[in-house]
Amino acid sequence: MNGDRLIRAATAAVVTAFAAVVSYSHVYDLGRTHGQSGVAARLLPTTGPGKTRLPEAETDDGEPPVHALMSIGRCRFEALGRSPRLDGSSATMDASIECNTPQRRKEEIMCIRFVAKDPDSVPDQSPTLYKTDRDSWLVQGWVVTDPATLAEMNIPEGETVVEIPGRLVPFFREGLVGLRYAEFAALFPQVKREALHLEMRDSYGTEAEIPHLAKWAAGEPDDLGWLQPWCTLVRDATAAGKIFRRARVVSEPLSEYQRWAHSLTASMVDAGEDIRWVPRARVSELMFPGNDFWLFDGELLVFLVFAGNGLVVDRPARTDPDLIARCRASFEAAWALSVPHHEYTPALS
Repeated sequence: MNGDRLIRAATAAVVTAFAAVVSYSHVYDLGRTHGQSGVAARLLPTTGPGKTRLPEAETDDGEPPVHALMSIGRCRFEALGRSPRLDGSSATMDASIECNTPQRRKEEIMCIRFVAKDPDSVPDQSPTLYKTDRDSWLVQGWVVTDPATLAEMNIPEGETVVEIPGRLVPFFREGLVGLRYAEFAALFPQVKREALHLEMRDSYGTEAEIPHLAKWAAGEPDDLGWLQPWCTLVRDATAAGKIFRRARVVSEPLSEYQRWAHSLTASMVDAGEDIRWVPRARVSELMFPGNDFWLFDGELLVFLVFAGNGLVVDRPARTDPDLIARCRASFEAAWALSVPHHEYTPALS
């Protein structure tokens, strides 16, 4: 009997040790998948219920931002799309979080999507906003630790406070109010892989362009100095391996505006932007959205809504994956029928 007990005890110990190794390896691999490395990844399996946290990124001032949700209960993070990275270089499109909190006793799946990173937090752009499928937000920011500040707030047990810069606040308006110009312009330096632009109007009238269009129509010279900031941005981005593509769906013969646009496009192409022309007669069987758009890194879609005189009146931003997929398909369909700028000979009359 004693021998049997000894054998059973030894067997149980071996199974337990094996399970521990497998469990440790699984959690370690999961941590590596989500961007943890080195000591952080090896310590991750040692966290228990109530201690599990999303991977955190150190900011430029050394303070690690946290997901406030992680302090309110036991949570498990699962990436559904691309994994989040500690350096902020890869935004998460979709993910799930299983939570068991005082407010949610049963485990549920929370789907989240990336909305915005702080464009001016260098180098990590770590303060981040995510939108959930529960009509709520997840905010990643800097942990507030100052005792005097915390003493001024009534913070219940199980909650924490994080700080984010004011420049992120406008992104809370996603889907309700379009981006202001400064917010829209700030997206271009943040491009990580590619920016796609679909133009479908024959005439525009942006405030920056109107005086230069008038000079061209009057036969006056233009050194295109006003265009150089854009060319510099594109040149630097493409030198870093990023891609800028623009498809122009145009009627032929070209309108006065598009003739002017054609006359200055070579400078933009020489800077690295791939610009192609799509005669409208070729696209009768294609389905297009109702407005021009920019698509940033396949994650953020910004429509450009124009008034009848060609001025921009709204820039609604969207992150819905299905909508993004449809708009990208429209762009690629037009691109397949396009003519590179240096090969395009427009019909002028």
